[in-house]
Amino acid sequence: MKHSYARSLSLLAFLAIHLPAAELSIVRGQIQSVKPQPFHSFLVSMEDVISHTRISRVDVRFDGGFEFRGVPIGEYTLIVTDLHGDIVHQQFISIHEHMDELVVMLPDSGRGRSLPGKVSVTQLMHPPDKKAVQAFRVALRYSESGDYDQAIASLERAVSITPDFAEAHTNLAVQYIRRNRLEQAAAEARRAMEIGGPDAINLCNLAFVQFQLRHYGDAKASALAALRLMHDRTGIVERLWANARTLRTELGRQGWPIGVTDMPIVPVVLGDPRAATDVCEQVLGEGVFAQAIRPPTVPPGTSRLRLVATAGHSSQDLTHAARTVAAAARDLHPGYNRIQV
Repeated sequence: MKHSYARSLSLLAFLAIHLPAAELSIVRGQIQSVKPQPFHSFLVSMEDVISHTRISRVDVRFDGGFEFRGVPIGEYTLIVTDLHGDIVHQQFISIHEHMDELVVMLPDSGRGRSLPGKVSVTQLMHPPDKKAVQAFRVALRYSESGDYDQAIASLERAVSITPDFAEAHTNLAVQYIRRNRLEQAAAEARRAMEIGGPDAINLCNLAFVQFQLRHYGDAKASALAALRLMHDRTGIVERLWANARTLRTELGRQGWPIGVTDMPIVPVVLGDPRAATDVCEQVLGEGVFAQAIRPPTVPPGTSRLRLVATAGHSSQDLTHAARTVAAAARDLHPGYNRIQV
């Protein structure tokens, strides 16, 4: 029998700076489903797509409604879980000043993990002891409160009780990373994969550690292995990079220089903060969200629009976005005939 536990933490193998931005006082949402669902048994959380840290978690009402308070503007993964911690649904969302109520449509298949994994023979033969599970849950609470040393102590207790507790090893690797105990973190990520087999979370954690240790060849191999696993399961990664290329290519066709990377977050630097705000407001009325980023979030003289390609966009969406932003920038601020990307 497969045992389910609270959602594991993970670190993505990307290096980025995520600076604080303005907040929305209330973000409201509504869960919907084709089939009847016990909405009140779900929890909704948001994780920052850059740092992969959880911003908040709230209960869902009987009617499927939920709301977050004090949410920083930015991009997040919204995750719906049941009371056992199993993932029911997850999706990318962008929080911005002019947004409507979030609508979350649950899959027709009902409850269950969005990306189901496999359970190894070792895990089936050696399910975690109840005391180990209890220590694991205590560690999650310590981690959420920022007490990483106590989280480490609880996870070390969990794996001492049940050495083949894969999720505890995964989380212990994350806590070691937070305390810069990198060699121990690598050992825990490897141990988790020895028990449960290779998976994207542990491979990403391992890649991050290897990069920090300057083992660049190993880091690249681990990151590529993680991407292959994700691609094999869903094809999401391939669609994401393809859409990022489409957006950058279309910006290039508008006569603007494009960057050399395929990163899905595309900054369009205007320089002047008023120009960024004007273009943002103009294109919003045409169905395009290009967030204006101004000082102090970015250095003076580098105010920009931030466009984000996702796996859910169509090529038509991205072409429309690039052309709309181009037209607005030139109409509102004719001096900006060359926009840095």
